[in-house]
This record gives sequence, C-alpha cells and structure tokens, in this order.
Amino acid sequence: MAGLRSWRRHIRGIVDQAARATLLLSRFERRMRRRPTLLMYHRVLSEALCEGYPFPSLAISADAFEQQVAWLVRRTEVVTAAEATQRMLSPGEPTARPVVALTFDDGYADNYDIAATILERHGVRGTFFLASDFVGEGRLLWYDHTALLVLANEDQRLFECAAFCGVERPSAQDLAAGRVLAWVEQLKRTETDVRTQWIAAVDADSPSLDRQNYRAMRPEHAADLARRGHEIGVHSVTHEILPLLSDEALAFELEGSREAIAKWAGVRGSGFCYPNGSHDERVVAATRASGYAYACTTTHPKDGAIEDMLLLGRVDVQRSRVSRPNGRFDLVAFRAEVCGLHEWLR
Repeated sequence: MAGLRSWRRHIRGIVDQAARATLLLSRFERRMRRRPTLLMYHRVLSEALCEGYPFPSLAISADAFEQQVAWLVRRTEVVTAAEATQRMLSPGEPTARPVVALTFDDGYADNYDIAATILERHGVRGTFFLASDFVGEGRLLWYDHTALLVLANEDQRLFECAAFCGVERPSAQDLAAGRVLAWVEQLKRTETDVRTQWIAAVDADSPSLDRQNYRAMRPEHAADLARRGHEIGVHSVTHEILPLLSDEALAFELEGSREAIAKWAGVRGSGFCYPNGSHDERVVAATRASGYAYACTTTHPKDGAIEDMLLLGRVDVQRSRVSRPNGRFDLVAFRAEVCGLHEWLR
C-alpha cells in the first residue's frame, strides 16, 4: 500500500510539473481571483509527531506549514474567514491577487503554540474554530480518545466491549487497512450514547493513556488569539456528529459552544464549522436559526456562485496531497491543491 501511494505521488508530481510548464497551473491560480478560497487545517506538529500521528490527513509539519504561509503571503491576500465571507457577499471584478483564509478546526494546543506563531511571523491572521468542551474542560475529543484506546488494546478486547454495548464491529477488510480509522469510522455511524458507552467500557480496563500530544489550547489562549487579531469561530460543544442528535441536543451544540467561547474570548463568533463536516437540511436550518453568518463544511468548494453561506466548501490541505514520494513538502503540489487543479484532475 505504501508503495502504491508513493507511486501515485510520483505520477502526480510529473503531472504537476507539466501543468506548471504549460501554464495550466497559472491559469487555475488566476481563477482564484474570482472569489475567496478557504483552506482547512487541523494540526500543525513537529515532523516527528506527524510521522506517528494516527490521523495522517489531519496533521501537517510545522516546516511545511511555514513554507505554505510564506508562499501565500507572497502571492495572495491572506484574511480571516469572516472577512473572506464578507467579500463573497459583495462579488465584483476579480481581485488583484487571490484572497485566501486559513482555518483551523478543533482547538488543539499546537494551533496556539505553533500555527498562530507562524502566521504572525508572516504578518497574517487565521480563523480558529473551537470545540468548547475540548478547550474549556480539556476533555479528549471522542475520536482521539478512540485512537488511544485502539492503540492500547488488542482487537479481542475491543470486540468484547462492542458486543456488550451493541456496537457493530468494523469489517476485517477495514481493520486490515487501518485499525484506528476503521474503529473511528464505525463509531461515527453509531448513536452518541452507545459510542460513549463503548469508549467508557474499553477505557475502564485499559493501560494508562498518554494524552500529552492530544492537548487542547486553554480558554486564556483563545482570548489571547482574539486580542492578537485572529478570528475565533465555533465548532460545537462536544464535536458530535450533528445529524445524529435530537433537536434539543443540536441546539445545545450550536448555542452552548458560542456562549462559552464568548465568555473566554470576549467575542461572539459569527462563523460555525460542522464537526466532521456532517450536516443535513435540519442541521443547516438550525445553524441558520442560531444566527450564524456563515458555516464551513469539509467538502471542496464548487465552481460558480455561492448559493448558501452556511455551506461553504474548503480546500483540505492534507500532507499526502502536498508532498513528494519521500514525504518532503512540494510547493508546486501545494499550489495545485490550493487552486483546485488537483480536484479538477481527480
């Protein structure tokens, strides 16, 4: 599997260089001037922590991120998501340079310690969508907790707890492809109470878990980011899969989180980010009723006019999509990902 991924990156690199040489890449970058582009990040970590991270699509190295920000500052206008969405509401002639916003989901400590520091070193600010229980209480996000439990336990123990709690076990094929992702994807489809019961059952007899690398920023960090000019957005209370919730629980996730963040940061977030990108018509309607000015998904932005400010697509900057076969950052691949060329080729 690793060899196949490396070969695909090699082929993609050849295509990227051809697009650069034929000016196709430049053509796609000029298209970005039509409307702002939102980029999606989760974690910015050291190279060593990236290598061992159980969710490789959610982490990018600090060195690669610094190179990305440096290029964006040279070639684009970097703004917050709130400012970008305001410009979306007032479309006009193409801008002199593409407008880009960098968004960060969840509220990990590295967002404050590393990502914000890099942004400020280059004179720009970002948008940080915070899950309020994670930041306010320091509780592990459920999928991080699941990852640590899966890594600390044998499958038989996980299967026994699944049978006891009524959780369907992942398929053998999914487990062979990756144990952590297999369990997390299965639990995403599981009712909240049942998932919580399974996590508690596995945790009860598990070895001590090392949570150090899964820490959240603290409320005072959120306040400090706001003072320094970054945008603080809302990412629910508990990072639940919103379409699975009752109307009452959904309202709590949408409104309780914003109230908590407003107490810490002194700002009432105008932007929301759907946990896991999961939403349906009911969730979007509830988000609208809660008074959010915009909301972000995890899907790639579509061409054409934006039909709903509560369904904004973002470019997911995954390490595998912007690196060479040896894992090192590839600026041309990053450019091709950001401008939509890779999405067009997929």
